[in-house]
Amino acid sequence: MTATSFIDTNILVYAFADTDDGRHATARSLVEELLDSQNAGLSVQVLREFYAVVTRKVKRPLSHAQAAATIQDLSLACRVVDDTLPQLSRALEIAGEHGLSIWDASIAAAAEAAGCGMIFTEDFSHGAMLGSVRVTNPFR
Repeated sequence: MTATSFIDTNILVYAFADTDDGRHATARSLVEELLDSQNAGLSVQVLREFYAVVTRKVKRPLSHAQAAATIQDLSLACRVVDDTLPQLSRALEIAGEHGLSIWDASIAAAAEAAGCGMIFTEDFSHGAMLGSVRVTNPFR
């Protein structure tokens, strides 16, 4: 499966956990569109972070079963890249070039590994280039 757009953890959280603000509807619509078009990329790191946040850190947490089922569905509908040593090396390069944490740089490296040209996130500057991937904040 190919992917053109990588989804960061925060977008998935807003899509599947109602945040009582406009971000839920925007993120939900974006994720549904990407899943329907089969253009979404994710990483194992993003799926781990998603589970940790939606089961413990949101106002109305998902149950383990709900979160696990959502991860299973996302895994089938998206191109999911595993953590690899070459990705870690690339993440270290990106971290050094942009002054990012290794966790944030790993997102950009995973997006590159998935073949994505865009990351949907609110965590980086809209329009910035991280390696070969452009950052898009869908809430702008």
